[in-house]
Amino acid sequence: GPVIAAVGSPPGTSSRGLVRASGDGLHAALSEITSGPAHTLLKDRRRGIATGRIRARLAERVIDVPALFLSMPGPTSFTGEDSVEIQLAGNPELLHAIETAVIDAAAAIDPSAHPAGPGEFTARAFMAGRIGLLEAEGVAATISARNDHELNAARHLCESPLAERSRHLATELTDVLGLVEAGIDFTDEESVQALSTAGIRSRLTSVRTEIGR
Repeated sequence: GPVIAAVGSPPGTSSRGLVRASGDGLHAALSEITSGPAHTLLKDRRRGIATGRIRARLAERVIDVPALFLSMPGPTSFTGEDSVEIQLAGNPELLHAIETAVIDAAAAIDPSAHPAGPGEFTARAFMAGRIGLLEAEGVAATISARNDHELNAARHLCESPLAERSRHLATELTDVLGLVEAGIDFTDEESVQALSTAGIRSRLTSVRTEIGR
């Protein structure tokens, strides 16, 4: 998808802050506004961590600030896309300037680059199959949690028996589907035992009953 970027650290001033970005062409775009070891890391689209400098506009002037870059090429990143995290001084205006610089650099390649909306990184991870629906809901619940009780409930979304039972049912359905397809494709093979209609109905009824519960 198009490049998205957002400040990933909590609001307010701190010693360190984080800007997160993800999308197609991200590394090429960032290599245009970075220097130092990070420039090489990004230009070569390699996985790793490197220091460097990044250019941005702040108060109508161009600044060149030191930062630490974590490069995570897809498809093995959280979103399944090329992703980069940029750590630097946690001044809110500076972080916003870096976010804007990343989007502007990406927009020069693909005009659809834009600031990430609420939950957009998680949505991309879900669509890429990197996380399941329960994990995605757990992230949303964690972000919106207002106290320890809600935070604990959000954590259990990913760890609850429901998640394990869902994975078990998905595995069972995949197994049945595999047996059905094997019976269709390899009916002339003695080593392949086709699943009977009654056997299919019995296993699917069991899954349906479990889902109903």
